[in-house]
Amino acid sequence: MISVKRAVTTAVACLLTATVAGCSTGELYGYRTPQDICGIAVEPDTIKPFLPPGMELKNLPHVPGSATSWGCNIKVDENLVLQVASDRVGQGIDISDLAENGSLHLRNPKSATLEKTSQLQIAEDGALMEIPCTGHGESYLVTKVVIGSPEHRAKSTEDQSTEIAAFLRAYVPELVKQKCDA
Repeated sequence: MISVKRAVTTAVACLLTATVAGCSTGELYGYRTPQDICGIAVEPDTIKPFLPPGMELKNLPHVPGSATSWGCNIKVDENLVLQVASDRVGQGIDISDLAENGSLHLRNPKSATLEKTSQLQIAEDGALMEIPCTGHGESYLVTKVVIGSPEHRAKSTEDQSTEIAAFLRAYVPELVKQKCDA
C-alpha cells in the first residue's frame, strides 16, 4: 500500500514539476505568454517560439502617444527577444531593397505574400512589410519584426521564417484593424 501511495505521490510531483518547468525541456518559464504585442492582440501560440525560458517578460513601448510611429521591445529577464516597430509613411518604399541592404540586416530575406500587405520580406530572423492604409488617407504602414538582439542575431544560424510567417498571419490583420481601419 505504501509503495502505491509513494508511486502516486511521485507521479503527481513529476507532473507538477513538468508543468511548471515548461514540460519536456525542463526549462523554467516564470512568466505568461503575452496576448498582445505592442497593444495588438495576438494568439499566444504564435509568439511562444520566440520566447526563451526566464522569470520576467516585459512588453516595452517605443514611442508612446505617437500617431505616426509605434512599436515595442519584448524582453525576457532583460534580454531583448523581439522587436516590432511600425511607421506611417505617405508613399510606398522598396521593401526588398531595405530588407537586404538597409539597417535591419535581415538574414536571407525572401519575398512572400500575406493578405493585407502590398510587399513582404520574410527572413530567417525577422520580417519587413508594407501595408496600404486607406483608413488614414493614402498612407502605408512600414512594419518590421526582428527576432532577438543584434548580438544574438549575429551569432544565430537558426531559421525562424516559418514561425515568423505564422506570427504575421495573426498579427497583421489586428494591426490593420487598429492602425488603418480605426
